[in-house]
Amino acid sequence: MVKLQEQGRDDKRPTLGVVMIVKNEEERLPLILSDIQGAVDEIVVVDTGSRDRSVEIARSYGAKTGFSAWCNDFSAARNESIRLAGSDYLLWLDADDRIRAEDREKIRELKKSLRPARDRGYLLRIMVQGNDDSDTVALQPRIFPNREGIVFEGRIHEQILPSMERSGVALEKVDITIEHSGYHSPEVIREKAERNLKILMDGSGRKEGDVMHLFRIAMSYYALRDYEKCLEYLALIRRQTGTETREKYHYLVAAECYARMNEPGSALRELRNAVRIFPRSGAVQYFLGYLCLRINLLDEAITALGNSVGLGIEIENFPLPTDIREGLHYQYGCALEKVGRVREAVSAYQESLHANPGYTPALRALGMVLLNSGEVQKAISCLERAQQSAGKYDRQLCLSLARAYIFVGKFSDAHAVYLGSLQHDLCDMEVLSGAVQTSIETNDIQTLRSSIRTLASFFGREGGDFPDAAGDYAGACAEIARVLLDRDDPLIAKRLADAALRMDETCAHAHLVCADIALVSGDVVKGISCMEKALSHGVSLDQITERMERIGTP
Repeated sequence: MVKLQEQGRDDKRPTLGVVMIVKNEEERLPLILSDIQGAVDEIVVVDTGSRDRSVEIARSYGAKTGFSAWCNDFSAARNESIRLAGSDYLLWLDADDRIRAEDREKIRELKKSLRPARDRGYLLRIMVQGNDDSDTVALQPRIFPNREGIVFEGRIHEQILPSMERSGVALEKVDITIEHSGYHSPEVIREKAERNLKILMDGSGRKEGDVMHLFRIAMSYYALRDYEKCLEYLALIRRQTGTETREKYHYLVAAECYARMNEPGSALRELRNAVRIFPRSGAVQYFLGYLCLRINLLDEAITALGNSVGLGIEIENFPLPTDIREGLHYQYGCALEKVGRVREAVSAYQESLHANPGYTPALRALGMVLLNSGEVQKAISCLERAQQSAGKYDRQLCLSLARAYIFVGKFSDAHAVYLGSLQHDLCDMEVLSGAVQTSIETNDIQTLRSSIRTLASFFGREGGDFPDAAGDYAGACAEIARVLLDRDDPLIAKRLADAALRMDETCAHAHLVCADIALVSGDVVKGISCMEKALSHGVSLDQITERMERIGTP
């Protein structure tokens, strides 16, 4: 097919077409074609051997279709789609891409500003939906001029950028996002990585010392979680390019490999080198700070994260977490809080929420700081918002929210939180002790009994024979509290001893547990007061005398 003439196009507005390659995509193809239909002037779909209705579906959307025999070369198929296209500019898509309505409108607007000279390419944001809340975003040249010499290269992870750079095509960033769901499960990731590695290792079309080829192999091993092999090929790249590589992503991948291999020192070395080479990269500073925070190098973490805040984070041509901007301020806040700079931490958490008002980690962290600072109502507001935005059960968040509710006397709300938490873990002692406490306040006898019986069963006492009298349950709570105190868990022990006294204020053993907890914490006055109450309700004088002698009181 003869290409459009390079000159003489200034009298008409440039056209924009879509080019795709597919194989057995009858389920997903209608979705992306519906997304893009009407926003472009042409759709070209090249099939590489489908056995389903992919070609028929493409034609039903008005697409021009072609065929490319599969030869383990994605670029060959992509370039066939370019050959069939007649538009001035081309947007390349995959069947597992999606384009939202607002981005479709932005594509329409972009068409109006396309240059007749066909000397520009456009970087779009590609948001990849991961399988474990690990969504990433990166810039990718998705729109390019349809002119001689601009072709895809590379048998897998094919690239249009190198040929654009050789042709002198300038790149512009545009505010358009494409969502890609091709890596939504570990099985799919592994299957694609194995396929890619097989193609890469057969040697066809390989140039000696091809750095991109080596990096594609490294990333295939990374996807297969063979981190040693990934590092081996990254080392080969460094030998090809000298002692250093100018690619930030190589250092980040190496650091992640070492981190996953539980070698934080080596990961730290990679990131420190990256910061030395790319000192103005906010993303590189962020990853160094994040690692330092994880391994408790707090001063270095604060410095790196503070640098990242100052530099800001730009979307790169390699994947970054989609929440990296709000995550940066949150991580900075965590580091500041750990060294006692609480006011600055609060400001950092608030900056995180300014970037994303529903960011659960920052809501939770801010709520906990406010709770510990005595600003309980503000803490409850943050923690409630965090619970609403959390996509899954967050134990610490629920415990903190329940604690705040109890502090202001909202026992029914706290009880509801504990009941919800028990649905996730019936054997969580802290949740069970909280449920005991709030069951008393809300008169939920059924939950009170079941929670005490479950707690008792942990220590060899079966609760099924307990009578229904409150005093018997109070005694059981006091027994459990004693065991927990002996096992160095005074917080839950105190909660259960207090619960026992709420049920029966004459429970001598509960008073004695409270006395021992007070003495352990150094509160002798309170300890003596509790011992007096224990003595008045039937504890032997010998038990009191032994404790008084221990603290040196006659």
